[in-house]
Amino acid sequence: MELKELLQILSRRWRLVLLAFTLVFFSCVAGALVLPKVYATSVKLLYLESSALMNVGTLTGATQAIRSGETANFTHMELMKNTRLLTELINTLELKTYSGHPLTVKKLLRSTPLISMIRPRPRISINHAPESFVLVIEASSPDPEEAARMANLLGEMYMEDIQGRQSLMLRQTQQNMDSTLTALKTRYFDALDRLARASKEEGTADISTETAQALETYYELMVRKFSAMEELSRSMATLDVIGRQLDKVKTTSIPGRAFSGHSAIENLSATIQQLRASLAAAHIEKTENHPDVLELKLQIDELSQLLAHEVKVFRETATDLEDAERAVQGYRDLVASLESLLGEFAQRLLALPEKSARIGRVSSEVMHLNTMIENLSGSLSSLHSARARTHNMIQMMQPAMVKERGDHDKPNETLLLLVGMILGTITSVGLACLMDYLDTRVHSPQMLRRAEVPLLATVPDLGKKGDEDRAAVFRSLRNRISLSFSSQNWKVLLVASVFPAGGATTIAQNLARSMAGRERRVILLEMPPDHAFPWSPQNNTPGAWKDHVAPFGNATFLDRLTLRGNAHNGMESSIRSLESLLSELAETYDCIIMDSGPFSLNEDPLLLGSIIDGVAPVMTVYQVPLGRAREVHEICRKSGITNLGFILNRYREGSLE
Repeated sequence: MELKELLQILSRRWRLVLLAFTLVFFSCVAGALVLPKVYATSVKLLYLESSALMNVGTLTGATQAIRSGETANFTHMELMKNTRLLTELINTLELKTYSGHPLTVKKLLRSTPLISMIRPRPRISINHAPESFVLVIEASSPDPEEAARMANLLGEMYMEDIQGRQSLMLRQTQQNMDSTLTALKTRYFDALDRLARASKEEGTADISTETAQALETYYELMVRKFSAMEELSRSMATLDVIGRQLDKVKTTSIPGRAFSGHSAIENLSATIQQLRASLAAAHIEKTENHPDVLELKLQIDELSQLLAHEVKVFRETATDLEDAERAVQGYRDLVASLESLLGEFAQRLLALPEKSARIGRVSSEVMHLNTMIENLSGSLSSLHSARARTHNMIQMMQPAMVKERGDHDKPNETLLLLVGMILGTITSVGLACLMDYLDTRVHSPQMLRRAEVPLLATVPDLGKKGDEDRAAVFRSLRNRISLSFSSQNWKVLLVASVFPAGGATTIAQNLARSMAGRERRVILLEMPPDHAFPWSPQNNTPGAWKDHVAPFGNATFLDRLTLRGNAHNGMESSIRSLESLLSELAETYDCIIMDSGPFSLNEDPLLLGSIIDGVAPVMTVYQVPLGRAREVHEICRKSGITNLGFILNRYREGSLE
């Protein structure tokens, strides 16, 4: 639903909206004045973080964990809401319900919101302040003195009960811890005896010395291995540098002998000798400046330079390379021997734990028992300290105060007024929408369009319009009527209400005024509900109607003729007389507007279908059911008459659609 449509619904049903809002709002106001007053007060108890009860919970959990592996759960809220304390409170103060019956624990802790407002009874609420150790006991009652007594008495009863519980728990915990400590000491001494016997049998001292020596030797071998690997890395780097130098002269390796016997130098020297022999042969046949001679000289010079460079490189690197190769091989042998020694010592170390496994297990048990005895001894010390602080575990920070009679907590007048406004608005708007949805009376053009019923126009309330606005409305209606006729030569238009008091007469008169003028003569024919003609057949002479025609208002081209009912004339006679009259009027006037009786009294289209050109049914908003509008449209269709469409009168939009 759009906002515009909602506003239209509220404006149409503003009386219902106002009534519903008033009833709901003033009901809440009356409730704020009439409902019984309820007074609430509270007592605050400080629960110390380092209190005895907290320590008791910790100690109890530790003891049970030692004995059975379980952890104890302890919450003061569970102690607070026990049935015994609340039953004792009810019996001591003789708390009763609104009707005078004894109060139960369930009713004391719970309340139904609506019923508690109408018939309040004593109530207890127990809460824990967030992020603190404050316990809040809130009591409410129609009697402020009773509420204060409930809160204070329950707080005192709780403090006494929790101190008694604490003392009992401390005694039980101490007894359990003493028995547990005795059992642990017995197990500890037994484990010490077994450890002494195992050490004597296995020779613990020799094993320890051997283990220490093996670990020391293993560590030294590891250090030597890492040093040898570093030297090996540096030697490999030296070999890599020498290799890159040899790559520059296109030589990949150097043997261990002198550089003069290296195959690369011998090959290069042989190549130079061959080129010199070729040059000598060329001198015999060619001149000194011949291109071949010059090219041989150039090749000999380049190879000689390369030979000199290789000889220089070999002289610089041959000795270093041999040393590096010997160092690399030596370090590789050293690393291999060290790895062998490390493997032997690793086997010896792996065999040592097997010899001392029994001693290790007994030693671990002794250490574990010693730790448990120390922890339990510390817990016993804390327990003795907790018993000394029993009376300080919980304190009353603030007792409950008795409120004045006018200082009530419920009902909250401001909240009730706000709820009344919100609830009244929601109720009134929802009721208006519901009534509009359930209302089948025609009230909007959209309703007719959804039902596929033709709509000619909507006419606003003419009583709220001036002469100019009224004239503009009916000019638009006149134009729509002219466009609705398929032929421009229409003469007779019937305007009739669907229900009585539908406004057809007012619309017919204003429409006649709008059509008259500019040399267009119009007559308004006002008909009785039964369509009886005033003259008998022998008096129905041509032109007799002219004696009864009168000008309508101040209009120049508008006349008015009113027909009177005659009970002596039959229906067929009246129809024939009316048809003859319309024929004569059509010769004199350009347009005839017939103001007929409502459809609910007679079916005009069926009676007049043969003598009129079209009909415009009129209905007022919220007057005609949608089913009746469909029936009228179906009557027009069956009679063969042109239904121009319904005119929706007094529509609040204020303009034609």
